[in-house]
Amino acid sequence: MEEKLSEIWILGGNDPRDKEQTPEFNLAQDDNTSHQVFGSSLASKIRLVLASETSPDKLPQAVAQIKEYVIDKSGLLARLLQFRPHDGCCDPMAAFAVNQVDSAAIYKPLPISVDADTGLLSSATGYVISLVQDIQVDTGYLPWLRKAIDLDEAEEIAS
Repeated sequence: MEEKLSEIWILGGNDPRDKEQTPEFNLAQDDNTSHQVFGSSLASKIRLVLASETSPDKLPQAVAQIKEYVIDKSGLLARLLQFRPHDGCCDPMAAFAVNQVDSAAIYKPLPISVDADTGLLSSATGYVISLVQDIQVDTGYLPWLRKAIDLDEAEEIAS
């Protein structure tokens, strides 16, 4: 596996620097396996994107820009975002960071461990993973999303 995988991107998990006591759902479902993965030789290939980094609550300016951009558009993507502009954050933003890794995300190495009984992440002397510090929304994600909306709009007009 070490030779076949260049990176492993994971969305979610409590922020290990803040001592938050709520484990991410999937890590908590099989905390022992999560502990093994974060403690394995693959740990250095993990890029952890905390849900808080892509949260609409943290990025109200992104939600406002999405709302403004789709207001007069009629493509399917625009109509979905008119109804639920917050859906332009979280998973789509994390997927963008995965696919545009060179320009989309700023991350730094952090020693981390996973509690085998709870699935909680903690910042400790553990294996080093890369924690995403910031997703470059304004310079990367929002222009990409606008292009996707425009392409969808052009197809809507053509049909």
